Amino acid sequence: MRAVNQGQYLGKDLQFPELANGAVGGSVVFAPDNPPSTAFEILHWNFGSTTILTALPDSTIIGSAYRDRASFDRNTLALELRNLTLDDSGKYGLSVQTTTENITNVRLIGPEESLIEGESSANITTNGTGTITSVQWMKDNSPLFSSNRIIFSSDNRSVSISPVQRSDSGEYHCTYTNPVSSGTAKLILIINYGPDDVSITVPFELNSARHKDLRYENVQRILQLDAMARPHEYFFLDEAGFNLQKRRQRGHNIIGQRAISEVPGQRGGNLTLCAAMGSEGLVHRHAVLGSYNTQRLLTFLEELRDILLDCQQHHPGPAHHIYVIIWDNVRFHRTNQIREWFTTNSNQFLNVCLPPYSPFLNPIEEFFSSWRWKVYDRQPYTRENLLRAMELACVDIPVEAFQGWIPGRFSRGAWQETI
Repeated sequence: MRAVNQGQYLGKDLQFPELANGAVGGSVVFAPDNPPSTAFEILHWNFGSTTILTALPDSTIIGSAYRDRASFDRNTLALELRNLTLDDSGKYGLSVQTTTENITNVRLIGPEESLIEGESSANITTNGTGTITSVQWMKDNSPLFSSNRIIFSSDNRSVSISPVQRSDSGEYHCTYTNPVSSGTAKLILIINYGPDDVSITVPFELNSARHKDLRYENVQRILQLDAMARPHEYFFLDEAGFNLQKRRQRGHNIIGQRAISEVPGQRGGNLTLCAAMGSEGLVHRHAVLGSYNTQRLLTFLEELRDILLDCQQHHPGPAHHIYVIIWDNVRFHRTNQIREWFTTNSNQFLNVCLPPYSPFLNPIEEFFSSWRWKVYDRQPYTRENLLRAMELACVDIPVEAFQGWIPGRFSRGAWQETI
């Protein structure tokens, strides 16, 4: 006789030798090459649609047609048939249902040392408890595939990347699953790399006659506000960001220690802070994941308006203030939606965009310069730590500093020196 075997265990195929051969009157043993490692709850051996036997944890029930010539090995899950006949030729099947434990305590373990592009290797391993039937890897919410640099272990529970490239930076996820539960762990991998070919281009129009004229007109407009009968108050807005995937080096040390440490880069907008500054310090600040755009800026302006009007209501004066918003002329500061917002709120707010190439006319640049170093001092290497460092750095700067930046940059004499 000849027999073909097939099997299923929790949706996975059990492997058998391709064919089992036996002589008429003799015996044959069907045994899977990869039996489950956990105890089974119920097991069936079938011949076509006929059940040969059913095994439970404490008993084995053999069908009447096979009672005197079938036996079962609980350790190997093997079926032995004796006294074979030609009618025994055909397809045999094994199905196994095991005790499935919930998956818990899934975690990823990655390299602790700094990773350098083109030089370092990264090994990420995962572990967890419970019955694990499949393991899936993702990077930045996309499947992670093997390549000549990315090698998975035979059980798919670890991955090696060698050598690492800057594109390997990102968030890695590993998910364990079984029929009743799943568990996911994540790890952020940061690859450090040096600058590429760097060139510095100074804009030809930086100090052109046209831009000097624009600065003159802008300064004259602001100075004219001093003659307004209605009281006014200046507020300066800008945005600054950090990117954890890009690193820079800074030199600052205590005697006897290394003078170079790594800090987050400033470009890329991994986390971006928008701030509004007045003579008494920061009036409003809000950090977002990614970069600021028109919609986020409109939300910020709405929140700033509510803060200022609430303050005005609780501290009324002889006349309502007009709040002068001064910021640079980047494109999303000048969109139609932003202009419409200032038109709608023209009774309380005045919009002043600085001329091109004129950051020195905005005192908030002094704040962000001081703020960045206070963030660097905390050496944040994760998104949560960076967000916390950005917030703490805001409150580290005393009111006296703001009061020094604004008069020094915003007096009539200082304005005239910039023209």
